[in-house]
Amino acid sequence: MNVFRMATVLLLLVVGLVASTWSAAEALTIGSGSNPQTFSSTTASVTRPAGAAGTTTNNGATLTTGTSNFNQFNSSLGVLTEVTIALTSSSRTGSLSGQDAKNINISGSGTAQLAAPGQTATLGAVTATVTPSASGSYSVTGATDKTGATLTITNPTDLSSYVGGGQFSVTRTAPSLSVTTGGTTKATVFTETWSGTLNTTYTYLLHSLASFQSGSTQTSLTIDFNALDPDGIIHQGDGGGQLSTLYSIFNRLATDRIGLDLTSFTPGGGNSTQTTTNLATFSNLASGNTGNNFTAFLNTTQLGTFTSTFTIHLHDICSSANTSCLGDSELNLTVTGVVEEPLPPSLMLMGAGLLAFGGTFWVRLRRQGVRIR
Repeated sequence: MNVFRMATVLLLLVVGLVASTWSAAEALTIGSGSNPQTFSSTTASVTRPAGAAGTTTNNGATLTTGTSNFNQFNSSLGVLTEVTIALTSSSRTGSLSGQDAKNINISGSGTAQLAAPGQTATLGAVTATVTPSASGSYSVTGATDKTGATLTITNPTDLSSYVGGGQFSVTRTAPSLSVTTGGTTKATVFTETWSGTLNTTYTYLLHSLASFQSGSTQTSLTIDFNALDPDGIIHQGDGGGQLSTLYSIFNRLATDRIGLDLTSFTPGGGNSTQTTTNLATFSNLASGNTGNNFTAFLNTTQLGTFTSTFTIHLHDICSSANTSCLGDSELNLTVTGVVEEPLPPSLMLMGAGLLAFGGTFWVRLRRQGVRIR
């Protein structure tokens, strides 16, 4: 019937009127700013035994209390897209102790490394030096290093280490640590001391949210062609043998929501070939009031009651390596319709004749000045 063509046109007009432009997803953040991890006067050292000149190393040493633990990201919040670990208020110094020789050069050096799953940052060396003087006295010198560092993690596989209900660790080590004596002296110790504050920030997007409606979450839709007809009756051959109507799938509006993928759909067992749809996969449907449009069809060439069901599989658009991605979600679609026998030609002619007679009778009465109330 023409009503289906009219419904299709009206639906397209409505979609055009209510559609609003969506902006690129704006990420949300959550961090440890109110609960930072502070470490103070953690140390690593290397000792040169008493005796002749030479160098001793202790490369890769872990500083005392050299681990800070943070709570992992809760994936129920959304899809983790970035982790930032910031080292601030950092202060590192080097010092020498134990030596007794005043006429030889002694030096120590140590670097530092901050490491988290997927990222490391290495800080330059701090040093301490013993320099003899002509008078036989000596002084120890060494500058303080206040360099900070930032670790940024975006790789999907690495991000998975930050997702869960447990904790992840940030470790502090001294990749290189050495002390050198220029002559005979007793045991000499070089110590690297490090203090600072660590903060983490999680950047994420809300999970996709599939729906048959833009303004509310609707996960099941039944398209009943009889319900769409004003008379509730569909006759064989209506619509030239096929009726159709539009429906849409939306990713619910939110400027901070990730895109939606339709990965597959499963027809129900015993589906009719008379009730079908042109449903197809898609990728990265943006959040907003504009959905992806599809069409449902009812073939009216045969008599009977016809029904088809479809289970639609969707998920967040992100790498499967990222364990914060939402697993498979579902929408359920049903297409149904009842096709009845067409009206007999004699009945159709009778109806047309009655309509023509009624119209002629009304015109005659009007010409005679009779008003019909």
